[in-house]
Amino acid sequence: MKNILFLTGPHAVGKTYASKEICNSYENIDMIDTGPIMRQLYKESGFGSSIGEWVATLENNFGEDITSLLIATEIKKILSESYCDNIIVIGFRSLRGILYTAKYLNLDNYHVLFVDANRELLYENFLKREKNNISYQDFENYLDEELKSGLGEIRNCAMKNINSIKYYNICSDQDLLKKAIESYFMQERKLERKNEESYIWPVEPKYMVLDHDKYGLRPIHMILGKPRFHSGFDITSRTLTPIKASIGGIVLTAGLDEKIVSGSANWNERYGNKVEILDNYGRRLVYAHLREVLVREGQLIHQGEIVGLSGCSGGSRIPHLHFEVRKFNTSHSGEENTINPLDILPTYDLSLLTEHFDEPPYAEVWEKFLDNPWGITDKNIPYARSRKFIR
Repeated sequence: MKNILFLTGPHAVGKTYASKEICNSYENIDMIDTGPIMRQLYKESGFGSSIGEWVATLENNFGEDITSLLIATEIKKILSESYCDNIIVIGFRSLRGILYTAKYLNLDNYHVLFVDANRELLYENFLKREKNNISYQDFENYLDEELKSGLGEIRNCAMKNINSIKYYNICSDQDLLKKAIESYFMQERKLERKNEESYIWPVEPKYMVLDHDKYGLRPIHMILGKPRFHSGFDITSRTLTPIKASIGGIVLTAGLDEKIVSGSANWNERYGNKVEILDNYGRRLVYAHLREVLVREGQLIHQGEIVGLSGCSGGSRIPHLHFEVRKFNTSHSGEENTINPLDILPTYDLSLLTEHFDEPPYAEVWEKFLDNPWGITDKNIPYARSRKFIR
């Protein structure tokens, strides 16, 4: 028995993008888009005018359920050929069409997820995806017309929790929609993730891992002197250690942190010399505090290639690689945008690492961190303001 999720909502809400990413992440989820189905049927009909006039002609001659019948017939063929148990169906514009299709396919195990967003976000997405300079007022009128159709009925039913219709309001970004879809299928049955190309450690851990190195909230940030979320994992490494690409991708930025360049941050703050790569799975990987950057913006990188040499640039007091994994391609850091790098890197028993960091003049500060990781300030670091060492 197929488990069907009808995913609907206003244009530019991101249904197609989120569905494709979910399908790319799991073995047993497939997607059916009714838009291309209708366009193909229109093309095969040989009807001389527009697709809208074709639909109107069909409905005038055969009744308003004719398009639902045509779509349902094609969906039935696709379902018979799909090996997936979980199916996302997008493109329906009316509740009538969804209910007709569910009845035609004799579906028991289906739900409708109506996806919504505030108008400003919809407008922003519309401009990005359609590359159309429509005014905000014209877009609002367009949206109002959409919601006068079956979409408005679905939204109202969803908000009243009618007929297994769920309502989900996107408040900020695409990732939230993916989570909503994923959550639905997780509740229904166990999902199997696709076999991804494995990530590798950008530099092999050698020295003891301190509390200050770990992903998560730091009670006291060494430089800021207040609680601050640490969005990456720090791998202590001797200066000029080669740093490898954990996985392949495209270089987005390569060089000194842009806020240092602009003067809005000090030379010994933030990421220092860094490389940011959009990897093959849409995540943005950050390699920071480098001594030297060895790649250029726009360069195609393969797994294992050297992207830079480790150092102590920016907001660093001990040579190390700050390795950060952002869930998607965003310039923003923080807990909501990142994942713990240890969740994707090969398993490594870090508790077995016992070697102390001994590179002068940093070894003394490293030992202070070992004793008290949250009580070290620039006053405890004799070279803190020396460009000779903080690079």
